[in-house]
Amino acid sequence: MAELWVRLVARSGWGRSAEPTKKKARDRRAAGAAGDLAPAPLRLVERFGGWTHALYLLVGAISIFLFVNILYYSSFFTNPKGVPDSIEALKVWRKTGESGFHGYPVYKYFEWLVFGRYGGGWQFGEEAPLVVLATLGALFALWKTRRRFPLFAALWGFGLCVAYSIIKYKTPWLALSWLLPFAVSGGYAVDRLYRARQRGWRVVALALLGVSLAAAAWQSYQLNFVHYDDDQYPYVYAHTKRDFHALIAQVDTIAARTGDKYNAGINVAVENQEYWPMPWYVRDYKHIGYPGKVGETTDAVVIVKVSQVPEVESLLGARYQRVGGVYQLRPGVDLALFGRRDLLGR
Repeated sequence: MAELWVRLVARSGWGRSAEPTKKKARDRRAAGAAGDLAPAPLRLVERFGGWTHALYLLVGAISIFLFVNILYYSSFFTNPKGVPDSIEALKVWRKTGESGFHGYPVYKYFEWLVFGRYGGGWQFGEEAPLVVLATLGALFALWKTRRRFPLFAALWGFGLCVAYSIIKYKTPWLALSWLLPFAVSGGYAVDRLYRARQRGWRVVALALLGVSLAAAAWQSYQLNFVHYDDDQYPYVYAHTKRDFHALIAQVDTIAARTGDKYNAGINVAVENQEYWPMPWYVRDYKHIGYPGKVGETTDAVVIVKVSQVPEVESLLGARYQRVGGVYQLRPGVDLALFGRRDLLGR
């Protein structure tokens, strides 16, 4: 549909002058001679056919955007209420963004991805080489190329980055939305440098590509196998701590002492449903409950937050004994484990 609108505007001549073809050709040659001296935004407007033609394209783009959103949010015009409801949903997102945990200033993505102060000092972000290449590709797309896709990728990536930076709610995984177009734009930069007339630029292109790939490979290894629960790395965010595996090991040991391990009762009394992703780790147990509060039970183990420990000791202390210390599930969620005394041999 977008392509159809562009062709319609181009063929209709809306916003274009009706001057003779020869004069237009002379104007294009004159513009080309001075084009390299014009600022990048003006060159971009000229590539869209001038201000009036660009305005028609903008109107068409906004119209298509509204049509597609209304079409899908109304379930193909069968549920008109879905359109205003989609706006109401943004209020929930805004409320979430105002929380102390996910609310960050506008420059936070720059710190996470490029350079900033986190983890106790100043250091490069997670995607510094990629952002440098993407910026270079975007400049090439605005300055030199006449191809549409590199320009589209640049506007796509940096447009999303700016939009998400304005929103107060920020998490590292939201950056995945624009890392793909960043990679496309960065690849275009490497291609342009490699195809330059001076052979020296080929060495520069290969060097930039090699450094970026090496940095990505090293980062992937460090994050997946070494520092997967280290808060100094921005991508390690709201993660499961390795301490939690010790809690699961204790649960397995106590449950095995019942003589029928996976039929043992597991009571996850963690309040406010802050036990995720525990259900994945105990998925093999057939008798597990999530009451969300401390209550009378005969289950083999009881798992609670540290703040609930006094309540467990008061209500169940005669039959249950605390096992181990504090088990950190993820930042801000500390758990405690209680086992039935007859299974602990105490």
